[in-house]
Amino acid sequence: MHFDRIRAIQAAIPGVPLVMHGSSSVPQDEVARINAAGGKLKEGAKGVDPEQYLPASKLGVCKVNIDTDGRLVWTRVHREFFRDSPAEFDFAPWASSSWRNTPSSSNPATSIWDPPGTLMQSERIRKRRLACKSTATSH
Repeated sequence: MHFDRIRAIQAAIPGVPLVMHGSSSVPQDEVARINAAGGKLKEGAKGVDPEQYLPASKLGVCKVNIDTDGRLVWTRVHREFFRDSPAEFDFAPWASSSWRNTPSSSNPATSIWDPPGTLMQSERIRKRRLACKSTATSH
């Protein structure tokens, strides 16, 4: 991540909420589990180190797009379900109850946001989130 560029943007246009696009971390354990359940994803792809999200947020990033990480989780969940339950055709009943009963700390897509003292607990970030909301709704 180019923190120097983020600093330069904030210096040029202070207070403007920033978004990190393409910031998935591509967890290798998810890729390995997908492949173990019949997938054929290339191993070794890397994304943004999740340890960089918080420092980026302190520089004005108020939204981190991690869609690929979420899609990897759902791909793995579906592949494992149908591998382990080949007679099933409807994933919805299982998925609904399973997702509801999964603590957010075990959900890779949300776990970094939940613990006290992390990203969402920051007063500065809360203000930036409000700024992002008002910017998004004013158009």
